[in-house]
Amino acid sequence: MWRPRLDFGLVVWFGMILLVAAKPAFPEGDVIDATAAPINEKYNVDIKKIFATTCGLCHGAYGTKQGDRGGGPKLAGTKKSTEQVVEQIKNGKSGYMPAFKTALKEEQIQALAEYIKALPAN
Repeated sequence: MWRPRLDFGLVVWFGMILLVAAKPAFPEGDVIDATAAPINEKYNVDIKKIFATTCGLCHGAYGTKQGDRGGGPKLAGTKKSTEQVVEQIKNGKSGYMPAFKTALKEEQIQALAEYIKALPAN
């Protein structure tokens, strides 16, 4: 009996095409870019890149949902103060979130906190 053979390389290639074609939650040039621009200038950082590499995996690309690891809460629209967000980034949360005080510079932590506070709630 004939069975179709699933080619793993073809599946990966098709998945990559879908990822490239997929639109982000907020299109480029929209709210997120407007939020990031003044922070990038103020701290001389690429805040979207820092967020994506340190926060996005658990908190989602724009902090609007749980990320790929599924554990992080929504960050956009947080009720925490900027100071509380800074402390959370620095010290993490035991068993849930790693501390970033040794991985990030102080200005990067402050920039992340301001970016998180500026993310739109919806």
